[in-house]
Amino acid sequence: MLKAEATETVEHFDEVLAETDLREIKKKSLTGVISFFIRTILLQAIGLISALILSVFLGPEDFGVYGIVTQIIALLIFFSDIGLAASLIQKKEEPTHEDYQTAFTIQQILSWFICLLVLLIVILAYLSKRLVEMVTGYYWL
Repeated sequence: MLKAEATETVEHFDEVLAETDLREIKKKSLTGVISFFIRTILLQAIGLISALILSVFLGPEDFGVYGIVTQIIALLIFFSDIGLAASLIQKKEEPTHEDYQTAFTIQQILSWFICLLVLLIVILAYLSKRLVEMVTGYYWL
């Protein structure tokens, strides 16, 4: 009889503990979602305000160049983030110093590759512009 009561108490304790853990997880998840939503709204508002301010100070051509450069930077950031930081965070065991070094090295190699690729594109664009000027006789700024 005493053993049955002890078993019931342990099972009840486990249920209460599981319920408490579940409530805590739900609370943390909701807090995370709300804070991420607020962060996203704030960043979008800052971007919109900065674009409005820049549109006042820049002419249409300069603002167009700014927009193109902004989009290129966003695209390059998208390609440079290959999930190394997320993989280190999601590792079950604590990442080692070698894991951090490997992630850093791969990220640096990828960043330099993207920089060199952009430099190559700029050089090719410049050369093609000059070639068009030589062939057609029209000179652009």
